[in-house]
Amino acid sequence: MDILINDYINGERSLCRDEAQFSAYLFQILNGCKRVKIDSDNFTNKTYEVMQAYYMPAFLRDYFNYADSKAEFNRKLVTFANRKLRALYAGEEAQGAMLEDVDAKAVNAAEIYNLDKELDIENPGFDLGKHINGWSGKEREYRNPLARWMMNVRPDFAVLLKRRGIKRTELRMHEIDCHYLNSVDTYPAMIGRVDEKGHVTGCKKIVCTKQQVEQYALEFLCETPTEEYADTIGMKWWGPAKESDTPVEDSGIAIEPGFISMANLVSAKNAQMYEEVDKPIAMQKLQEYNKAFYAEERKVKEPKAILGSVLELQI
Repeated sequence: MDILINDYINGERSLCRDEAQFSAYLFQILNGCKRVKIDSDNFTNKTYEVMQAYYMPAFLRDYFNYADSKAEFNRKLVTFANRKLRALYAGEEAQGAMLEDVDAKAVNAAEIYNLDKELDIENPGFDLGKHINGWSGKEREYRNPLARWMMNVRPDFAVLLKRRGIKRTELRMHEIDCHYLNSVDTYPAMIGRVDEKGHVTGCKKIVCTKQQVEQYALEFLCETPTEEYADTIGMKWWGPAKESDTPVEDSGIAIEPGFISMANLVSAKNAQMYEEVDKPIAMQKLQEYNKAFYAEERKVKEPKAILGSVLELQI
C-alpha cells in the first residue's frame, strides 16, 4: 500500500479523520470575517463582524485560574448550575437536556446529585477554592455535575461579534462546534431529591449534549456581575452597556450571550449523512479558499457567515 503524505489533507480525498485539522481552516476564514448574519427573526436587518476569535478556548478554566477568590468563583458557579439543574428537573427549561425518570427505590442516595444540598458558604467544610474536578470524599456531595461539565467543556472556537453600522457598540459572543466523523458528545448524570433520613424521594437520569453544556457555560460567562462581586473575585466588571470606541477590555461594554452553531464538515467519507438543510461545508472548498487566501497573486471572495443552529458559510 502506498502512503502518500499529499493525501493526508487533500480535500475530498483526505485521509485525516480529525475534526480539529479541518476546523483550523474554518477558524482562519471566520477570524476577522466582516459579514456575519444571525439567523433569527430579531436580527434580520443586523450585520456583525468578528471582533475577536478564539480557538478551542477554555474560558471558565482560565477565568477560574485568574480569579483572586477561587472560592467565590466556585460558589457562583455551583449556585448557577444548581439553579439550572433544578429548573431542568422541574421541567421549567423549554430547551433543556433529556430527562428519564428512574425508580427511586432502585437507587442508592450516594449515586445521585442531591438537588436540595446547599453549600454552607461561611463554613463549607472543605477547600472551596479547589478546582471542582478535585472535589472528592465528602466534597463530592456538592460537586454539581453540570458545574463540572461547564468547567471542562471547550468549543472548537468562539467569536466575539461587533454590530456594524451603528455608533453604539453592541457585542455578542457565539460559539461554533465542528462535526465531521465523530458522534456528538453527551454527558450523563443522576440527579434527584434526598430527604433528611437519606432516602431517595425522586430521581431522574439527565443527559446533556456538549452543545447544551457550552450554552450554559456561555450564559454563565456573559452574566454581568455586580461591581462589588467582580472586585471580590478579581474579574473585570463589564457593567452596563455604554457608547465607547475603546477596546472591549477597557470599555465596560456588556457582552450578550449568543448561541452554539454546528459546522457540518463534509467530504466523500460522510456526504451521505447530510441533507441541504444541514448546510454542509465542503472541506475541498475550505482547503482551496485557504490556499488562495495565502497566495498573494490570487484574490478571494470576502466570506459571509450565517449563524443559526448550523453554520452556513458562503465563500
